[in-house]
Amino acid sequence: MTASPKIAYHEDVGNTAAQAQARRHTRWLSWLRGSFVALIILSGIVLTPLTTRWPGASPLLRDAAVALGTLLISAGAALRLWAGLYIGGHKERELITCGPYSLVRNPLYLGNLLAAAGIGTLSGSPLVAAIAVGATLGVYLATIKSEECKLRPIFGAGYEAYLHKVPALLPHLADVRRLTHDATPCTISHRSLAREFTRCLGLAALGLAAFLLSVAPAKLDGYHPAASAAPTAQHAVLPG
Repeated sequence: MTASPKIAYHEDVGNTAAQAQARRHTRWLSWLRGSFVALIILSGIVLTPLTTRWPGASPLLRDAAVALGTLLISAGAALRLWAGLYIGGHKERELITCGPYSLVRNPLYLGNLLAAAGIGTLSGSPLVAAIAVGATLGVYLATIKSEECKLRPIFGAGYEAYLHKVPALLPHLADVRRLTHDATPCTISHRSLAREFTRCLGLAALGLAAFLLSVAPAKLDGYHPAASAAPTAQHAVLPG
């Protein structure tokens, strides 16, 4: 495949104070995003056993929800791997507008949103699902705004045109149809596949943890130490 043309940096960007400030802002935002994600996970761990609906739900409903949650996580992971082929080694160096980046500007974030919806579904708790999706969406909307401010001076008019043409998170149906017939050459890279694969395994692990936490209350309700100890006491009395 032939390489797509690179978008040159503006000469006035350089190592200016504005760019240094942008880097500091990016680090701060990354720390804040990581902390917020950790808080979301902790909230899910605490709330899932308390608010899950699985103990009283019908097996058919639970199986359907498990299938849907698994599908959402798989779709999110596949989207992240697909995007990783295009963005690997090019972030902030080249404006990628092909592949998944021709559908949405932030396919990695969309993949995480799909996975968050899947994890919330597997938890069996509408509250946990709402927190997972709502909080994740809020974090990414703030991140997208910050990244747009940082990328504008780097890619200039090309990025402005890209902003107006391609949506941030929700693709247009016409763009999806056009992508299936698009033969535009574009560079792909395997540099970030290992990292993305590791992150996808993390998403799968969170989904499994959410499901295990959701069924834990049912297992605990079925275990009664007093009842299980009663026969032992009875057998102990019989010989006497």
